[in-house]
Amino acid sequence: MLPLPAAALVEPSQIGELLQAGAKLDARDRFGRTALILAVRHDQPDVVRTLVAAGAALDARDQFGRTPLILAASAGAAELVTELVAAGAQLDLVDGMGRTALIWATRHGHGATVAALVAAGADASLRDHFGDTALTAAIARVWAASTP
Repeated sequence: MLPLPAAALVEPSQIGELLQAGAKLDARDRFGRTALILAVRHDQPDVVRTLVAAGAALDARDQFGRTPLILAASAGAAELVTELVAAGAQLDLVDGMGRTALIWATRHGHGATVAALVAAGADASLRDHFGDTALTAAIARVWAASTP
């Protein structure tokens, strides 16, 4: 039987079949990734929606402490970020470096994702383990882009 984390790479319609066959919705691979984490990482929005509707753990963490929301924000997937937040994903969880979804979106210059997180109420004052906030990450990004 196909382990459910691999379901991130199948058709959404097959997920129900896997669950009915006994697959665990929040099973993890050797890196701590659930099917939802993999679906976000592989930019599979239909699979993400199917897993969320099935009750997947929205705040599951991989081996680095990254949640589906953190991964979506880091990739600039503003629509997925909005959907995960609407489904109940916690906005201000931190990964292994103390970074929130907002800090990651800012570090990568994903303006629409930053806007979606701020509109949803993400806390811009939180600091990562290096002392950076979303604002200092944005300033560092602008400085790095302007430095030859």
